[in-house]
Amino acid sequence: MALKPYRKKYNDGILTVQEMKTIRNANKKVIGRELVDIMQLRFSEWSFRETDITLCKGLGKKLDIKVETPYPPKFTSRDTDALTIVLRGQSYGIIKTDRSKQNLYFYLQKIGGNGDE
Repeated sequence: MALKPYRKKYNDGILTVQEMKTIRNANKKVIGRELVDIMQLRFSEWSFRETDITLCKGLGKKLDIKVETPYPPKFTSRDTDALTIVLRGQSYGIIKTDRSKQNLYFYLQKIGGNGDE
């Protein structure tokens, strides 16, 4: 009987999680917005199933990539759908997030760049 590995390996690279911050002047008026890095996470790229594609099409989105990361403690009270993921120099929007005790699974769609938003 083969033993299961104790820890999962996230060897596909590092992704950056970003959040939109509001820039205000001295009078507290909004003068712009900018993306700010929150954290970096190791990830493992996963293949997506037919049910994943159907789920995203039902939401009116196109699934480009699915990744697994270790569950960061900062995500317990955070709305993950409002965040942006930078992966291999490309920005992605989060379509859906699945959670387990130790892992997060991000369903991502490309944003900007090639005009296929």
